[in-house]
Amino acid sequence: MADRQLFDRADADHRFHDLLLIAAFAANDANPGDEARARGLIAGCADCAELVLDLQAIAAGRADSAAVERVSETPVYNSSMRNTCVATMLQAGHAENALPQRAQATVQCRLLPGESPEAIRDTLARIVVDTAIKVTIKGEPQGAPESPLDPEVMTAVEQATHSLWPDVIVLPVMDPWASDAVRFRRAGTPVYGVSGVFYDIDDVRAHGRDERVLGEAFDQGVEFTYRLMKALSGAG
Repeated sequence: MADRQLFDRADADHRFHDLLLIAAFAANDANPGDEARARGLIAGCADCAELVLDLQAIAAGRADSAAVERVSETPVYNSSMRNTCVATMLQAGHAENALPQRAQATVQCRLLPGESPEAIRDTLARIVVDTAIKVTIKGEPQGAPESPLDPEVMTAVEQATHSLWPDVIVLPVMDPWASDAVRFRRAGTPVYGVSGVFYDIDDVRAHGRDERVLGEAFDQGVEFTYRLMKALSGAG
């Protein structure tokens, strides 16, 4: 995998950022000041040049199955370029000494922008191939338009970021999860998610029973948010 060869010589804290930088470079979306670093990363990684070509082909809609398979080996790309579904909760039976008379599975799906929940439901039902199993949609999920990148917002984020971490790269990405921002975007208000909290990339506990961040990272996140609000309000 390209990321393994690259990260043998990089700190764990930079793994995710380096991958994003290469992806942004491939999509011609890297900041001018970051292009040199991206080229250096690619030059020092035998498989990265192929990764860039694969990402460009996927973005242009002309990738073959081999390119898609190669890119899918990297989890952050795999979950961002396709719909994903996984069973997160299973419930069955009513007593320890009786065979279950009913069973239920909650399947969490993350859809790409513009995809239809009904179409995903129909696909799951087709895969199950059992008319006794009913596949239903919980609630009434509704999509929302993407928020266009605002140069003023990006400038403020970069200003706050570099005031604390000069070497950290700022890149816009699409995260494969949801937030309350969907309601604002649906109403016509653009929303941007910005986090100044670092986490251990080898100890990801998001949504786990023991979800946590380092105390130092929390304090830095508070300071980052304060500086970002000042920059956005013009008081920075």
